[in-house]
Amino acid sequence: EEVQLAIADLFDADGDFGAALAEYKELPARYPRSELAARASFQAGWCASRLQRFPDALTLFQQAFALASHSEHPAASAELAAQALFKVADVQVEVGALADAVGSYQRLISSYPNS
Repeated sequence: EEVQLAIADLFDADGDFGAALAEYKELPARYPRSELAARASFQAGWCASRLQRFPDALTLFQQAFALASHSEHPAASAELAAQALFKVADVQVEVGALADAVGSYQRLISSYPNS
């Protein structure tokens, strides 16, 4: 799974967001209980955003939030969960779902007040 993430990171760094997106999405599909699954979903969301595939980005950021929120590795996961929820709200704004975005921002404030 670390190799899968490294490959995705290389594509991402090279600006090949389509290839990076495919690799990032593969990691949680193959290793759903991995501590890297939430990060891979988050990075996949970023790639989808860069490709202006906002419905995909929203789904991926929501997946990252869910994985990070229910992780067996709580130390790093709380920060990632907060970041993912912030991106969920940002994408909701992007697609015009303003009421949903307000709800997501409010949830972020109440669940992660130090973020």
